[in-house]
Amino acid sequence: IDYVKEIPHAEYSFTNEYMVKVYDKIYERFLDCISKYEYFRTDSDWMMKCLWAEASHFCSVMTFHIGKSSTPDRAELLYLRGVELINEFYDKYF
Repeated sequence: IDYVKEIPHAEYSFTNEYMVKVYDKIYERFLDCISKYEYFRTDSDWMMKCLWAEASHFCSVMTFHIGKSSTPDRAELLYLRGVELINEFYDKYF
């Protein structure tokens, strides 16, 4: 995280390509699985609700990781991901 005029700028990357592929596959299978349920077929806002829940989760869970390791990296990354998801939510739905 770098600060320019007190505004944070952060970059991160996933270094374990295998795990990225595994999680991509899980996501694909998840979408296939939930498409079988009427709720997801009939509620046109289900993806919006899920994105908001995911963003909220990432923003709130970081507090449970502060002080659990020698650096705040994990807590910062969890919060950063939450902010990214909130921005995605805003860009998609507003």
